[in-house]
Amino acid sequence: MSALRNILRTSQVALRATRTPMSRTCVVAQQRFYAVSQTDAEAGVLQILKDFGAIENKSAITLDSHFINDLGLDSLDAVEIVMAVEHEFSLEIPDAEAEKILTGRQAAEYVSANAP
Repeated sequence: MSALRNILRTSQVALRATRTPMSRTCVVAQQRFYAVSQTDAEAGVLQILKDFGAIENKSAITLDSHFINDLGLDSLDAVEIVMAVEHEFSLEIPDAEAEKILTGRQAAEYVSANAP
């Protein structure tokens, strides 16, 4: 019985040793190693807005367009845009900050200041 336990312990240690480097590699692969410039952030946010299906008047899209007042979106749409920005730039925007983002320019400024 003790021989079987030793074999199991040895294999568990080997599995842990194998998993540790792999999980670290995965985490590192998800991180960006460069800052996002204001210009790149603006271009990315504009593309997100242009691709967003709920905006009917694509010609009204500018960085200064208010999501609700100018683009005719509702608050849920605004949240979806912020989530798309988070996904695109691999960052997490706290709820308190996300509520303040109501234009493309505000989103781009947040990204360029806070992207990893």
